Amino acid sequence: MLSIDKNQVMIEHYRELTLVSETRIQVTMKSYRITIDGEQLHVLALGKDEILLEGSVQNLAFAYEK
Repeated sequence: MLSIDKNQVMIEHYRELTLVSETRIQVTMKSYRITIDGEQLHVLALGKDEILLEGSVQNLAFAYEK
């Protein structure tokens, strides 16, 4: 589940947070990977099955994995 509101992104049911930088965040889900590109990106909250991100999102991409 992915929710976007203003400069915040909530990702639920993730498997792994694989990359965090000020310009890119990658999250692995069950069968795909989410890549968020932007500026001043950071993790606001990290729970067992959800992540809250904040920053200026410029691009969001899904890549399906086998």
